[in-house]
Amino acid sequence: MMHPSRRAYVEDAGAEPPAVDRDYDMPGAGTGMAPEKASVLLSQFERKRLAATIAVPTDDGRVRAKLRELGEPATLFGEGPADRRDRLRDLLTTQAQAASEDKADVEMKDAEGKEGDADEEEEADEQEEFYSRGTPELLQARINIAHFSVPRAKKRIEFQKKEATIPLRHHLKFRREMKERLQSFELQGSQTAGDRHISMTRISPNGEMVATGNWGGSVKLIEIPSLEPKRTLRGHTNKVSGLSWMPGATLAEHNVSPDTVNLASGGAEGQIHLWSLTQDTPLSTLSGHSQRVCRVEFHPSGRYLASASEDTSWRFWDVETSTELLLQEGHSRGVYAVSFNTDGSLLASAGLDSIGRVWDLRSGRTVMILDGHLDGHIKPIYGLDWGADGHRVLTASADGWIKCWDVRKVQRTGGIGAHTSAVADVRWFKGLDDPVEGNPPGEDEKGMQIPKKSGTFLVSAGFDHKVNIFSADDWALVQSLSGHTAPVASVDVSRDGKWIVSGGHDRTIKLWGRNDSAGILSLDEHAASRPTMSNIDRYRPAREGYVPPSLPPKPPPAAIDHHRLSKSPAKIRVRDVPPAVPSPPAYSSRTSPPRPHSRRSAPSPAHSSSPQKESQSQQQRPNQWFFTSDEVASSPSLLEGIPLADERLRRAKGVNFIYQAGILLEMPQITLWVAGVFFHRFYMRLHMVEEKGGIHHYNIAATALFLANKTEENCRKTKDLIIAVAKVAQKNAKLIIDEQSKEYWRWRDSILTYEELMLEILTFDLVVDNPYQRLYDHLGQLGLIHNKKLRESAWAFCNDSCLTVLPLLLPAHEISISAIFWATSVTHEKIDDVNGEPWWRFLKGTEAHAAKAVYTMTEFYKENPLRKQDAQYPGSPEFNLENTRRRGETINSLTEAGSSHNGTPTPMGSVGDRAGTQSPRGGGGGGKGANGRADRERDDSYNSKKDSDESSIGDSDAVLKAAANDLTAHEGKPNGSGIRSPGIKRKSSFDMDVDDSDSDRDRKKARMTDEDEGEIRGS
Repeated sequence: MMHPSRRAYVEDAGAEPPAVDRDYDMPGAGTGMAPEKASVLLSQFERKRLAATIAVPTDDGRVRAKLRELGEPATLFGEGPADRRDRLRDLLTTQAQAASEDKADVEMKDAEGKEGDADEEEEADEQEEFYSRGTPELLQARINIAHFSVPRAKKRIEFQKKEATIPLRHHLKFRREMKERLQSFELQGSQTAGDRHISMTRISPNGEMVATGNWGGSVKLIEIPSLEPKRTLRGHTNKVSGLSWMPGATLAEHNVSPDTVNLASGGAEGQIHLWSLTQDTPLSTLSGHSQRVCRVEFHPSGRYLASASEDTSWRFWDVETSTELLLQEGHSRGVYAVSFNTDGSLLASAGLDSIGRVWDLRSGRTVMILDGHLDGHIKPIYGLDWGADGHRVLTASADGWIKCWDVRKVQRTGGIGAHTSAVADVRWFKGLDDPVEGNPPGEDEKGMQIPKKSGTFLVSAGFDHKVNIFSADDWALVQSLSGHTAPVASVDVSRDGKWIVSGGHDRTIKLWGRNDSAGILSLDEHAASRPTMSNIDRYRPAREGYVPPSLPPKPPPAAIDHHRLSKSPAKIRVRDVPPAVPSPPAYSSRTSPPRPHSRRSAPSPAHSSSPQKESQSQQQRPNQWFFTSDEVASSPSLLEGIPLADERLRRAKGVNFIYQAGILLEMPQITLWVAGVFFHRFYMRLHMVEEKGGIHHYNIAATALFLANKTEENCRKTKDLIIAVAKVAQKNAKLIIDEQSKEYWRWRDSILTYEELMLEILTFDLVVDNPYQRLYDHLGQLGLIHNKKLRESAWAFCNDSCLTVLPLLLPAHEISISAIFWATSVTHEKIDDVNGEPWWRFLKGTEAHAAKAVYTMTEFYKENPLRKQDAQYPGSPEFNLENTRRRGETINSLTEAGSSHNGTPTPMGSVGDRAGTQSPRGGGGGGKGANGRADRERDDSYNSKKDSDESSIGDSDAVLKAAANDLTAHEGKPNGSGIRSPGIKRKSSFDMDVDDSDSDRDRKKARMTDEDEGEIRGS
């Protein structure tokens, strides 16, 4: 109660209550921007953030349609597609803000009891997830899947328990061997599979066929490894983007008839076709999707089929009744891939929303979402595949990554930066030793469980034009396969691990594998799996309209048919050519003989001379690749009925083919000589009659050049060599050819096919001596290295000698000496004696071999099989070694030509008839002139040896007295320009005191200044 005095005071003062001032300005904590302006900026930032979250179509047509739907003008004056898209974004942002403002005001209600709150929470939970009632057929399908998957899962787990007992070192060794085999994979074949881009490739379960789909809507079945188109399936009207083989199709043990469903395909028109292998029209069609079908996949049981579509759903079909069992939603955008695990209980789906889901087919629930804040993909997922273990799944995305997810851990367990561009497809290898789908490996002899190959690696295809192989052990890159010239859209690996097939936007499918066609199998396993497979099957030569090269059949063990030999065009004694055997190792500059031991026991007296005898036996040991004239005339081609002139022509054409290709490749002449020797030696073991199983000489010439390129280490790329060979074969140096052309693959397959046969025929005896280095050394020893005319003539002789069978008759150093003999004869040079003996003896040469070489080349130049205008027979020189010799003062000069005991004529009578020379074997012993005197001067030792074999190598001059040249036949026939170049006189120990005349000095100076050009050209 207030005091009366106080109350009176309050009543007087409170007559008019004071006014309350609510319009006051409270200063902010900071200075600068006004609160109203800050609020506007914050609202603008909020609007931009909201606009960035709104999805606006990029297609201008869809933008116009959305504007019409909102009641706005489709376009404004001067508005472009980008401006129109921004206007649509602003309109959608305004609508979203208006909707959020409407939801901002919440109507307040009175609080109710706790029971009411619990009921609302239960209703909210029920609204979060719901299930629609399925059909009885779907229920039965889920029951069937459960019955099918449980035994398979039990079998898989039992093997995994056994596999867990394998020591880690065995696993590491096994994986290392697998990587070594995979690193040997390379391109084995290529085939154009359509007129449009290849979108899908899938290999059949037996590994002998691949199904390909392209953007044109056709499905092709192509055989492996020949890559021959077998059948074209037509039914789709748009791009084929999904293919799947029925489990067990093409396998005899599964009893899947070719007349029933073997293959399923999905197209961009929204249809799914089921195909057989006996007709090119579909057996049935599954319809239901409203947009493109991206992938189709058979359930492991073969009774059901899953399909993914851009209509944001995947569907589950009954193959037997062709009915739809389930339409499953769950993705915000199109579903691009689906895949079943090996048990058949789980299905993984992924698509353009960058999220994957794993579904339990037995209950219909989502058991795992393949996404995460740091683990998921940031771009659409294009590929899916389960591993052989049944609990890991791979996802391949446009972000270039492949990620592995473990259903047991419900998290990501690995990731690979697989490609520099989008990853279009991924396939995890499931081999024949899969514990569920195949025959699991057993135990070794020690009772240890053998690791399985299934699931050890994966393959991927990318838009960077590559196919990559990764190890599933440490996710390391094992091999990168390059060959496509455009993005690779699909890839698959066969169950036996032998082949990888890829298809891309370059309209081709390519076959990858090892050269031994064993794949990841060991050689023993490969031989056991396909015992009847021939060596030719390792190559993939067949193309449209192309018959692959085949190896000639092995000849019967019986000897040569002597009845047929009697019809041989050569009227000489025929003997069997000895078979080829591996030659003993020859030490050269690349290999050195084994070093002697530091300690050796004293040799016994009985074996004191054994090293000398052994060295003599090695020197006298005959070379299997040098033949007599009778053996060359008994070559397999001649025995098969080819005329002698035709056989010479084909040999010359084959070596000329090598020369022309070598010129395009700028190869050294030594390499071309080695290739020509390989060519000649090959046709001493096999014939060239194609009608009787022989091989064309051009194919062997290309193979010989390919092999010589390796042995001589010229480092010419295989691609460049094949292109050069193809240009020479077509006689068009400007021919446009690349790795995609049919001609390129025809020659590549031919070379690779016959390379192994040539190595076998040559018994891997690939060390070949050449006359060019010997010629250089011989000219240096004789002091003629700067005589340009002589050395070029000798070099040309060596080049042309390979066009004949001379490399089969004489060794390289004898051909070099014969080249000098020929050059001195045609240039009318004379060579000084060295140390009192003729120059050819100083060089360890024999007159018989020189005569044989000159005769062979004379016949070749006369016949001129290549019909070259600049290769005619060069006049009629005097082919006599004595005429090329300039004696020293210690040796008496000849009184008349040809009277020397060492005169060297041509040994065969036909030369005397054609070239104006006389042969002592053609008639009686009464030759005229020098020939008669030379015959009478022969001693008894020569008469006992005059019928000896021509191929015997020695220093005896007895065989040289067989004939002498008729000098009168060459009178008045100058050679070439008729200019005689003086020989270079080499001063030896016995004529150092002899001075050259003034005229000789002048001629030497003229020759050195006019003709000498320095070094000898190498080709």
